[in-house]
Amino acid sequence: MGSDINQAALTDVIASGDRTTRDLGGSHGTTDFTAAMLERL
Repeated sequence: MGSDINQAALTDVIASGDRTTRDLGGSHGTTDFTAAMLERL
């Protein structure tokens, strides 16, 4: 159940391009990416 929530947050961050890291085509760092993930949890 918890993993579903994590997966949904991850999918949403990547799909929206919100604060993605360079390896995912964005320009943000891991701290920004993590913040975007936490906002969705």
